[in-house]
Amino acid sequence: VHNTHYPHPAFIFCQLYIPSIIEVYLKEMSSTTNESAAETGDTSHGVPIIPRHLSIQHLISLPSTQHHQLTHLQSQLLDLSTTHIASLMRSLEFPTTVRNNLGRHLSNVATDVLTLCAECRSELNHKPAPSTPSSFTASSHETHHLNTLLLNHTDSIEAIMQIPSLMQSCLVQDMYTEVLDLHHYLNTLTTKYANSIPILHTLHAQSRRIMATLMRKIVHQLRMTKLSVPHCLRLLTILKRLDLCNERELRILFLQNRLKHLRDMYRQEHAKFLSVPNMHMLEKETLSNFIFNYLLDLTRSLKASIFPVITQYRAMFHDSNHMDDQIILTSCIYYHVTLPYVNVIKSQLKHVSSAEQLAKLADECHYTSQTLAKIGADLRHLLQHDFLTAMRTHIDSLLDAALHEFVQNLHSFNWLPTDTAYATISQTQKELLTYRPLSIFANSLLSALNELREFPIVQLCAHAIGKLEDIFRAALAQCDTIKSRYPFDDNERQQFSHFVRVLGKVLPEYMMDGLLVNIYDAQQQIEINHRENLLKVCSNETKRIQEF
Repeated sequence: VHNTHYPHPAFIFCQLYIPSIIEVYLKEMSSTTNESAAETGDTSHGVPIIPRHLSIQHLISLPSTQHHQLTHLQSQLLDLSTTHIASLMRSLEFPTTVRNNLGRHLSNVATDVLTLCAECRSELNHKPAPSTPSSFTASSHETHHLNTLLLNHTDSIEAIMQIPSLMQSCLVQDMYTEVLDLHHYLNTLTTKYANSIPILHTLHAQSRRIMATLMRKIVHQLRMTKLSVPHCLRLLTILKRLDLCNERELRILFLQNRLKHLRDMYRQEHAKFLSVPNMHMLEKETLSNFIFNYLLDLTRSLKASIFPVITQYRAMFHDSNHMDDQIILTSCIYYHVTLPYVNVIKSQLKHVSSAEQLAKLADECHYTSQTLAKIGADLRHLLQHDFLTAMRTHIDSLLDAALHEFVQNLHSFNWLPTDTAYATISQTQKELLTYRPLSIFANSLLSALNELREFPIVQLCAHAIGKLEDIFRAALAQCDTIKSRYPFDDNERQQFSHFVRVLGKVLPEYMMDGLLVNIYDAQQQIEINHRENLLKVCSNETKRIQEF
């Protein structure tokens, strides 16, 4: 496309460079002709032979050949300019694009420079006059000196920056003493240079977090079940160096954490006890055996676990005040060991329904209490009432069962005596064996009172006599009811009177004068007032019922 103002770039190229190209080509052709003549010239007769390519015919055809070559070269140049016309056009448009972008950026720079000048003027209006050359020189010297010190002590600074990570590595490897040394060193640096070196505050905060982790790890190790005395001594030394509590608080902390595994043992045993499926559906005897074994194992575990802790405590604090030491030891054992154990005994002892099992469990608790009494943790005064209550409940249940069975047999009795032809029994025993309901009742009472042999405590004697009085009152009341409802003939009335006499006089005296004395080994130990009251009440009731 030809523009009147701006000629086509290809046209300009051809106009400028084609003549020069033709001239160079002709010179090259001339030099080539001379070299060929020199190489192939004939020297015969002294006249050189003209080469073939410089002959007359060749020279005549040379202009037309050059014209064709020039035409061919112009066509190639035109094709080249046409092929790359787009690149040439973009190259011609590039200065315009650069000029536009440069103008836009220069306008933005001018705006930023004006804004910066305005801010500088406002800043200079609010700040004092610049320092003198001497103060500026001093400040530069101080900065240079500080930078020089930093470069000279790079290794020391790097070592200080790595103190928290080094403490963490020592903590992982249980090197507690090294952790404390590093913490104290960093604490000293922070106290001296915290105002001039603010980064020390960050390092000190990291150190405090690591020390908190150390404290938790020590407490966790103190709560381990198996812990040797040397290890305890090492942990106690670390606690003292931490300086978190005084001597009294340190003892309490040691005992609380060492006794923690005993509380965990109570929880585990109780969870195991509650995990028994359908425990409420078990038979009474099976449930009694299970709870008895559970309480017995718990008592033995208490006795076996408490003494290593006490031994360690004595070894750690052997130089302490005796009174203060005894108060701390006793109170910690009471609240962390004795009280949970007593609560378990009180809650489960009522399910033990055998005097033999109660006696064995009481002996085990008594032996454990005697051992704990050496350190001021006697349990006997806490458990005695509970065992007495459990035994009273057991005796009462047996006597009530005997009364219930007697009432059932009494209403089905035909008042015919039984033959008692025994040569080796006494008269009292013959009278008791005369009537079947009476013999069964006496046997049940004997079985119930024989349970006292397993638990011969004097306090149970008065309770047993009082319960027997209630049992005989109820039995005689049943006889009185039968007397008012049953139409007796003369023979039956006589048998009934004899039956009531044996029940109200013979059987109580036999119980009081025989078994109770044998159980408690001496007549003086029996409550005389209770015994006489029982016999008197039974005698009066017997006389009243015998009157028709």
